[in-house]
Amino acid sequence: MALVACSDVYDVAYDYDDQFPIESIETFGWLPPTKKNRSRGDEITFRRVQTAVTADLTGKGLTSAVENPDAVIEVNFGAKGGSRRTGKRGRYRYKEGFLNLDFVDPKTDELIWHGEARAILDPESTPESAQAKIDDIVGRILANFVPERLDST
Repeated sequence: MALVACSDVYDVAYDYDDQFPIESIETFGWLPPTKKNRSRGDEITFRRVQTAVTADLTGKGLTSAVENPDAVIEVNFGAKGGSRRTGKRGRYRYKEGFLNLDFVDPKTDELIWHGEARAILDPESTPESAQAKIDDIVGRILANFVPERLDST
């Protein structure tokens, strides 16, 4: 149940290899889920992320490709617990979720673009609200993907 339902996204960042011609990416594929994300419940989250990323990238004019994609995407997500002080004696517990999207050059296996988001998880989400939150989070992460292409449109 890693990033399935986040309330507020409070940290989004990205970085990319400025030597790689990112604007040349026209097709994308997927790396299989990492061992860390292979529990049965996380398969659902992985598919939700995949759906959101595919919708965002195809909306930017990219095409999903099984064979010979220009970039492959690795998805990593998870959660950890924490607590915060709410006054002199009060504390509340929360779970912080994270989602990382790494675009890798399949020819060299080198990272070419990285985006990440962190948010507080909402344990009372429905499948529909979980997909909507993931759609929002992915949209925020990928808002700056392919910077040159976005600047030229």
